[in-house]
Amino acid sequence: MTTTTLAVTGMRCAGCVASVEKHLRAVPGVESAQVNLATARAEVTHDGSAAPASLVQAVENAGFQAQPLEEGDDDEEEPSPHDAHAHHSSEGVTRADWLRWAGFAILGAIVMVIAMTAGMRPSLGNLWLQLLLTAPIQYFLGKPFYQGAWNRLKHRAADMDTLVALGTSVAFGYSLVVTLFFPLIDEPVVYYETAAMILVLISLGKLLEARARSSAMRAITGLLELQPRTATVVRDGVQHEVPLREVKPGDVVLVRPGQRVPVDGAVLEGKSEIDQAV
Repeated sequence: MTTTTLAVTGMRCAGCVASVEKHLRAVPGVESAQVNLATARAEVTHDGSAAPASLVQAVENAGFQAQPLEEGDDDEEEPSPHDAHAHHSSEGVTRADWLRWAGFAILGAIVMVIAMTAGMRPSLGNLWLQLLLTAPIQYFLGKPFYQGAWNRLKHRAADMDTLVALGTSVAFGYSLVVTLFFPLIDEPVVYYETAAMILVLISLGKLLEARARSSAMRAITGLLELQPRTATVVRDGVQHEVPLREVKPGDVVLVRPGQRVPVDGAVLEGKSEIDQAV
């Protein structure tokens, strides 16, 4: 069996991991696929018939990007978990993100107040005012949801972005039609404030989620960095310093005083104390 490692970008949650694994396992010749969200890596075990290009295409079919990692890369050239985390940390929430959201939240609150004070029979000027105030929210706050929904639609899938995009589009689109044909409608009812506040509140949830995810990623990568990158393996009485990927089941690993334990295993000889916090 052959193992191919892919660097995957664009994953955000366990659902993304499941989708990538599902598409990789569907490639002919693939025995198993394991995706690590923290390190943004996919380990694919296959019979040798699955070309890296076909594995990359499978990941792209799932809606993400991938790049095969060379098997010959030595340990110094291999990106560390901290390097893999750089992509996730770039998705963290900045002060500018919060200020941007606050501005649109105020705009959405104004739309809601205007809608509530308009009464059962709003004037045409009132409807146009709601339209003008809601349009920026619909475009700027709604853009990430529409992009996400379109990407999932291209891959014949649906997620939360699809639901948000569909709901706000219907509310805004219907209200726009009512506004344009106002003279022809006896009882005009619009939902500008609904579209605006849905985007405002769900965008708040996205910001909180991104902040929590960034914090969790920092904690996870901090733990991963504690793992050594090499191990001392004793083969035929000779000690060899090898990358972790070359440690095989049944190998005898030497752990010197003060060193970290590189892999799981049973103690064959010696006695010591080990910090098992990780």
